[in-house]
Amino acid sequence: AQDYAHQAVRDRKFEVIEEICDRYDVDGIELDYIRHPVLFSSVMQGGSATDAEVAIMTSFMDRIRSRMDQLGTRRQRPLLLAARVPDTFDQAKKIGLDVQAWLKQDLVDILILGGGYAHFTLDLQELVELARPYGVPVYPCLSIGKGPPLFKARALASRWYQMGANGIYTWNFG
Repeated sequence: AQDYAHQAVRDRKFEVIEEICDRYDVDGIELDYIRHPVLFSSVMQGGSATDAEVAIMTSFMDRIRSRMDQLGTRRQRPLLLAARVPDTFDQAKKIGLDVQAWLKQDLVDILILGGGYAHFTLDLQELVELARPYGVPVYPCLSIGKGPPLFKARALASRWYQMGANGIYTWNFG
């Protein structure tokens, strides 16, 4: 894990994203904040991200969004920004991600929820209703590899669709 409190860490991450978007004909970028959800040393030490750390990540997302918009204008087509975040806004904020601010500030185009392991406890309806006014589609994550058998995955996808999900994001679908 790298500590995003350091400008050099954010600059390097930004450079990689910028290079990919500038050099290759991609449709967008997914920032996976679930794969390694430790963004700050305060969180690694068992605490929650501070307000200052949350502000750092919102500013970082704004920087990425602005650059992607510039590159999209040059290409004459948008570059989409997807973010995979914890499955509750409270959990996201504890690691430094203010997803609600991202929605209000139009920083993300697609919201992917969770690691795919808490299938039946995900309060998806509330999250969908919070994202809907901003036109941001929500895709709950379903881990198939170690998750439920396929018939249960289908039932879950149907349940999530009824709760307002725009689709599902599969993880470890081998």
